[in-house]
Amino acid sequence: LVNTVTPYSPLGSAMLFMRYVSMDRSLAALHWGNTIMTIVAVSVVLCGVVSWIGYLLVGPSRIEMIVVLVIANCVMSQITLCASSVFLTIGRLRSAAANRLLSNLSRFIALVAMALFLKRATAFQWSLGVLFSSTVAAAITLVWVRCTIGPMIFDLRCTRRHICEGVGFSVAGSTESVSNDFDKVMLTH
Repeated sequence: LVNTVTPYSPLGSAMLFMRYVSMDRSLAALHWGNTIMTIVAVSVVLCGVVSWIGYLLVGPSRIEMIVVLVIANCVMSQITLCASSVFLTIGRLRSAAANRLLSNLSRFIALVAMALFLKRATAFQWSLGVLFSSTVAAAITLVWVRCTIGPMIFDLRCTRRHICEGVGFSVAGSTESVSNDFDKVMLTH
């Protein structure tokens, strides 16, 4: 259920970053700040919606796991994913590849650690592992991007100006994910 909505949390911010920063690199800090602001704001809304739907589908027993997974996937993982677009846009292909590896490697390390220490993890323990590993990767990524383009700048007016365009990018880019993940949601129900 969470993976179905995860692509919507940045609302196409990565594509907006590429579009506007490739024309004017001085806008990098502004669009990166707006990307982070959008991810967090939309994820709060998604958390409420997905928790409500989860409550209707499986009852109150899994709400805490849904919240943890929304934070892990819609916030932390999307920060790392969007940072790859930052690196691609400014021509740092190795950094983009290393950033993608960082996200996957951190989750793999969490999986190995859980297998070694817990032997058999519950779904909630796994979701906490995903949250921890995604948070570590996002924190490293935030520092890395700051060192590369400077501190973030937030401008709500700029975000409002590009929101419709971002939604279009988000919907266009997420249809495959929704198609691939919706059947899994139905099977788990």
